[in-house]
Amino acid sequence: MTNLQALQAKLNRSLPALTLELALLEAGLDASAEYVVADNIKPVEIALAGLILTIASAPKSVKELDYQVTEHEMEGLLKIRSIILKRYGLPDELAPQENTVDGASPW
Repeated sequence: MTNLQALQAKLNRSLPALTLELALLEAGLDASAEYVVADNIKPVEIALAGLILTIASAPKSVKELDYQVTEHEMEGLLKIRSIILKRYGLPDELAPQENTVDGASPW
């Protein structure tokens, strides 16, 4: 199994091969290299997190003539993305930020 095939299996969605290859390249992996769990699980999951963001930014509904495709489960995918990022200690730009104020109170 190649890194590309592993990412396709984890994603379980149809995306262009170029999109998947770019995600792997950005995570530092060769798409055609053999997938070795011990070495490649982290970069493949980081690529998966990036692809989830790509999917979430795509149109939610596409309609052409009598054919329509609608995405409903973005919230679940974004939770999976957040879990992956936390697992590897990476920042999650979509996570709610805590309000903090530094400085002296004027009262």
